[in-house]
Amino acid sequence: MIDSYVVGVFYSDAKATEESEIEENFRGGKYQTQGSVSLRKEGAQRMSKAMRQFNRLLAYKDEFDPDYEWEEDTSNYCIYINRGKWYCDATIWTNSSTNIYFSQKQAKILVDKLNKGSVIL
Repeated sequence: MIDSYVVGVFYSDAKATEESEIEENFRGGKYQTQGSVSLRKEGAQRMSKAMRQFNRLLAYKDEFDPDYEWEEDTSNYCIYINRGKWYCDATIWTNSSTNIYFSQKQAKILVDKLNKGSVIL
């Protein structure tokens, strides 16, 4: 049997555990996972680190701007970081699968929180 490692967000009915315990407990079927699968542990760890910020951004959107969806011919706002500072910008024509879009109001609020350090992705 080939071992594989699951990357993504871990959910459990049990209390939160350390990352080192997740791998051990995952084999026991205690965790449902969402994400990608890697055949190498090191690859899974790199993907997990890269996906962490994206997953946290999705969670923030789900909590504060859940009904907003990208619309053509409308300003759709996404956030980005440049040289350590967060910004938001609008796009009308491009719906990128790697961006998470917000309403203008929520994008500006999130950028302000990120730059103040009250939200950490």
